[in-house]
Amino acid sequence: MTEPTSNSARLRVIALPTSIGLAAVATDRVSKVFVEETLRVYDQVAVLGDYVRLVLWYNEGAAFGIRLGGQWVHVTLSCLAMALVGYMIWNTPREDRFGLAGFGLIMGGAVGNLWDRVVTGRVTDFIDVGIGTYRWPTFNVADSCVVVGIGMLLVSYVLNSRGATDDEGHTVSGTADDETGLTMRGGEMLVVRRPDRREPSATPEDIPVDVRYEDDDLLVVNKPAGQVVHPAPGHPGGTLVNALTWYCSKLSSVGGPIRPGIIHRLDKDTSGLLLVAKNDRAHKALAEQLAAREISREYRALVWGHPRSHEGTVDAPVGRSTRDGTKMTVGGRSPRDAVTRFEVLESLQYTSWLALRLQTGRTHQIRVHMRHIGHPVVGDPDYDGRVDRASVPAFSERAAGPAAVPGAARSAPVIRASCYGC
Repeated sequence: MTEPTSNSARLRVIALPTSIGLAAVATDRVSKVFVEETLRVYDQVAVLGDYVRLVLWYNEGAAFGIRLGGQWVHVTLSCLAMALVGYMIWNTPREDRFGLAGFGLIMGGAVGNLWDRVVTGRVTDFIDVGIGTYRWPTFNVADSCVVVGIGMLLVSYVLNSRGATDDEGHTVSGTADDETGLTMRGGEMLVVRRPDRREPSATPEDIPVDVRYEDDDLLVVNKPAGQVVHPAPGHPGGTLVNALTWYCSKLSSVGGPIRPGIIHRLDKDTSGLLLVAKNDRAHKALAEQLAAREISREYRALVWGHPRSHEGTVDAPVGRSTRDGTKMTVGGRSPRDAVTRFEVLESLQYTSWLALRLQTGRTHQIRVHMRHIGHPVVGDPDYDGRVDRASVPAFSERAAGPAAVPGAARSAPVIRASCYGC
């Protein structure tokens, strides 16, 4: 559901009900003129046997002959009702076309009967339906438009009350929208439903693990693209952690039961190397090195275009996008400092091959920063990469490794694997 944000947008909203209302008024006037020229008062013409007949009758009361007072009382009530309908049309979202059409029919019917009251002081009715002696009060086309319009509003309300529900079970009353952004107009009802789903767990699963280095304290594994690192809502199994608990009987407990051994993470659609601690001592030591930037992570990325300088630094805070909560952006909501250093390794015809080092580790940092400077990662579907996923090789991670753990062998392996997206 999207709120019109300007008067011009609101004018576009009222185009549908206005055209339908004018059509209803025209049909009502033509039908009344035809009946008055063809029939005399109380003349009966069968249309569908005895079930539907044309009977000319003049109504000095309200709809269906209901009397609420003098003629000007009816005129005043009609004007108030039309003003209310006009207000509701003005504030109805453009996407709710069914509701807008219903409002148009109601407005057209009200104008049709108001015309009669002001010009002649009475309303021309001529449609008579019923069975035998059981007859519905005589009515006209304008009355029919009002009744059908009310029915359409009820249907629209039922459809909209179901709302747009996302994967987390959140519902907003209104018309479903393809976009995730939503502007609240006031008066909406927000409903949060807790979906029925499996609670995430680190249950061991027989899933292949690409181990690039292993000793008594840690593992270095190559996570494939498309695999989530640890169980979470929406991803209760099939994760790297499920595979690791099958592969390794003991992992560190610092990360809790859902993230055993996990020191740092990569996005689902990113492949690359991850450090995994086998015990709490190694976990704490490696986490301290990450925090102190004693473990360096170097990325390779193929980006569109050619940076102006051979090397440079992008220093721009990264926060959650206010338009799409699944993406990050420079600035955005609750931005945090983010620094990326890059070096051009090779300039190709349309692209550049970069080495990148992170001074901070924000979600989607390299992808956001590269787009920010006008050189998005080739093949990145979320940050203007424009083409299908590219196989971009060579992500290397240099870690202090076992040397950081007291008593371990002193070595610092350099391991290479494929990387997409960085």
